[in-house]
Amino acid sequence: MRSLTRRASAGRPFRSRMRSIAVALAAGLLLAPLAGAPSPAVAAEPPIPGGTVQVLDANGTPVVGALITIEAAGSNAELFGVTGAGGTLDLTTIAGFTAAQNPYYLWINADGFAGYWDMTLDQDTSVPITITPGGPTVTATLPTANNPPDATSAGISGRVTDALTGAPLTGILVTANDDGTGGDNQGGGQTALDGTYYVQFQGGALPSTASVMFQSAMTSPDAPFGYEGQFYNGVFMSQPTAENPVPVSAGATTGDINAALRPNGQISGLVTDAGAPLLGASVSIWDPLSQTVVASASTAADGTYAAPVGPGSYIVQVDKIIDGNIVATLYFSGATTYADGRLVEVASKVDTPSIDVAFGVAPPPVTPGTPTPAPAEGDGLAESGASFDTVAPFLVAAVALTAPGAILLTWSRRRSRRMP
Repeated sequence: MRSLTRRASAGRPFRSRMRSIAVALAAGLLLAPLAGAPSPAVAAEPPIPGGTVQVLDANGTPVVGALITIEAAGSNAELFGVTGAGGTLDLTTIAGFTAAQNPYYLWINADGFAGYWDMTLDQDTSVPITITPGGPTVTATLPTANNPPDATSAGISGRVTDALTGAPLTGILVTANDDGTGGDNQGGGQTALDGTYYVQFQGGALPSTASVMFQSAMTSPDAPFGYEGQFYNGVFMSQPTAENPVPVSAGATTGDINAALRPNGQISGLVTDAGAPLLGASVSIWDPLSQTVVASASTAADGTYAAPVGPGSYIVQVDKIIDGNIVATLYFSGATTYADGRLVEVASKVDTPSIDVAFGVAPPPVTPGTPTPAPAEGDGLAESGASFDTVAPFLVAAVALTAPGAILLTWSRRRSRRMP
């Protein structure tokens, strides 16, 4: 049996990633602006009541389009929404919210800031919130961010749109990372209502070029399964193509770093064991061209799963897990090896259902066909955890403008993995 280490390292990818950004920006975003702010809450402080969050900038102006993450204490399940008019979001309208999971931790990404609602950077020092319908408003006032670049900082700006409709996308997470050219920091932000964004490198040595990622999985009428993650200049996460470097210069902003994101499709199905629904099976969606896992999911109590992915062809792998160990692996449909797995075709905005896997039954005979390229032994393969510490690249999602808060996001990240 193979030990299942994926689950332990996959928790809280969004927060971990954005926490690293927040820490990198801490000197500029938190230390000075918070000189007169209340001291951070201690871990032992009990939850406070809340029903709505309002996000304000350093001038007290409401922030529309701030990305809100809530996570139940002791859970890996992260739910996402976006602030609307007045910079507010009714937390009880976030898809997947249930009062039974109280209390929740509340994370904010807005105007270059990434941190908890009380301006702390670690869950152990943040005060959780007991969310109830009609509960009081919790106010988060952000520190000053996104100042014009100076001799020790640099900016990157652009606009993000829907690849099919051309409409601007709000709340897309944009992350710029040093791509190995000598820097030791990164920048992060999200798109505004008109799809524009600005991110800034500061607080350390500047790289000469950066890797810029656009991440989204929020749903909307135009993207019922979210959007596919992309690097700058049209390189989608599932493509076996190196990302395009973006020049970074101290004291200057590199503009027109734009992106057009494709709406995801979805793969869904049922996993059973000896005919009964199998809870907690791990589903990995492999792109055979790049030989990477581009999405993943776990089965629910009824054995079902759903994994949003960009348009393309994929291999679906399912691992049966007992006591944290992978005890059996199957591929759709019923194959026992990656090479024999049947390709699943996915189109934008369309759910591809009935991608089922049944353990505890005899596998079907393998029929001749076009072989699926198998990863070479020892290759470093990237994996995305469904629940976006991360090595870039990783995925994330787009925001609905029509129903703020009533949206669900699935973030993914990529990290090293070998084929079983």
